[in-house]
Amino acid sequence: MHRREQDTRGRLASQGPNPNPNPNPNPNANPAPNPHPQDTRGRLASQGEFIPFEHERGDGAASVGWVRRQPWCDGRVAVYGPSYLGLTTWACVGGCADGELQAPLP
Repeated sequence: MHRREQDTRGRLASQGPNPNPNPNPNPNANPAPNPHPQDTRGRLASQGEFIPFEHERGDGAASVGWVRRQPWCDGRVAVYGPSYLGLTTWACVGGCADGELQAPLP
């Protein structure tokens, strides 16, 4: 999952996750990652007011929980992002219960 406050690729979070989470035709291969961009509160396609750092912990934990409940998710979730998004990644770590987030990549 990529939490973001700026859209640098022209893709909005409302467009949803990768429609083909495992494009590898080899059934014995590990499934490909399913990138899921998500806007931080109050930015781009996200509702609410953007108040830096105010909601990142709870919003990040809620987002990780949502991704884990999706049928295309095998339960393993990584969160990444540079700069401000690196801080949202650390906020996810603080907001998630043990075992919910497998790979924070700030």
